[in-house]
Amino acid sequence: MKLVHILVEGQSEETFIKEVLAQHLYTFDLNLIPIIVKTKKLQKGPQHKGGLVNYDHLKRDLKDLLQNKAVDKVTTMFDLYALPGNFPKLGEIYQKGVEKALELEKALFEDVNHPKLLPYIQVHEFETLLFSDVSKFALDFSEAEVRQLQEIAAMFSSPEDINETSEGAPSKRIFSVLGKKYQKTLHGPYCQRYLLGSHTS
Repeated sequence: MKLVHILVEGQSEETFIKEVLAQHLYTFDLNLIPIIVKTKKLQKGPQHKGGLVNYDHLKRDLKDLLQNKAVDKVTTMFDLYALPGNFPKLGEIYQKGVEKALELEKALFEDVNHPKLLPYIQVHEFETLLFSDVSKFALDFSEAEVRQLQEIAAMFSSPEDINETSEGAPSKRIFSVLGKKYQKTLHGPYCQRYLLGSHTS
């Protein structure tokens, strides 16, 4: 069994990995442990976690994780569009989408410079995954609300095309329909379990 630590931006990604991805990949002899990036590292007291606002936080936490000899690989799960301004070569790469993500993964690997690091930058935010089958929202929301989400999905050729601007991001569109009833850390992984077929009744 190989141990893999995944540095993530927040609680939603942590929950998704614990409750969905880790269970799926465990059958492939991979033990996934999500770690939320620390925004402030204190000598004493609780650490401040969540939200990638500074690349220095990411690099510091990666180096700490990579020093663990029990870990086979360390990877990341951050949204491309939300990367901090001081991320390596962010202002020098003009490709878009997957090509840009691949170049930034390479830049991160070169900057941290450790053989156990396997960077991953998600081209689209977490809620993009939920638009792959919005009918799963019927588990907790009304037919009218699900229909509105289906209408949004129908406007695009694929869920990946929804994330064209920060104002029109999938999360903003979901909140525009469901409002405060949608709880990202609850409904996101919950819907994903059904999409991956890992839910058992």
